[in-house]
Amino acid sequence: MNNVNSITFTLSDILVLTGIVCLIILTIYVVLTLKSLIVLFNKSTEFVDESSKVVEDIQAKSKAIDEFVQEIKSSGHVLFKFLSMFKR
Repeated sequence: MNNVNSITFTLSDILVLTGIVCLIILTIYVVLTLKSLIVLFNKSTEFVDESSKVVEDIQAKSKAIDEFVQEIKSSGHVLFKFLSMFKR
């Protein structure tokens, strides 16, 4: 009359279940880590693109400043020669 259903686990069953749970946790960890690395790689690609644009902008401005300084130097020489003619 005692109709009790019981589940028994052997030590090897517990070890197998523990191994499966560990593999599942490890798989989730690896997936999340790879996902984070992909996001990090995408962000670094964006930063490289932005920094390349900044470098190009700085180079263009440096060239413009260099041309401006050269123009001022050449204009300054002409102005200096012009003023030196009046001092005589």
